[in-house]
Amino acid sequence: STNTLQFGQRSMAVKVQSKVTEIVDHAKLAAKLQQLLDQKQSTIDELEVKLTRQQQITDDLLARQRRDASELDEQHAEELERLRQEGASDEKLRSVAAQHAVERDNLAEQQREEMAYTAERRANEVRLEADEQVAAASERAAA
Repeated sequence: STNTLQFGQRSMAVKVQSKVTEIVDHAKLAAKLQQLLDQKQSTIDELEVKLTRQQQITDDLLARQRRDASELDEQHAEELERLRQEGASDEKLRSVAAQHAVERDNLAEQQREEMAYTAERRANEVRLEADEQVAAASERAAA
């Protein structure tokens, strides 16, 4: 009948929307979020300690390099003064001064290489740490 066909058309026009009612345990959620927050804070604290230690290593290295350069300059000055007092010729003084300049350049090059090596070693340590953290995060996500 016509009424049946109209009913069928109206029935087909009806859209069913289902909703999943989810019950949230706020206490469990809060505990889980607090645990994640504590883990992040622990990681931040560890990184701050490492950064402080690395900065101290760099500061110590720079201080030692400055001290070495200063001692070398003092030795050179003392040697030149001693040669002047002994009456060394100007040519001898220039030769010794040139030798001192070469020694100073060599020291500066060694210090640059040492600083580059320290920076490279630090970068490798950071990469290893990052890889370990990624692996740990992957393990936690899998669990």
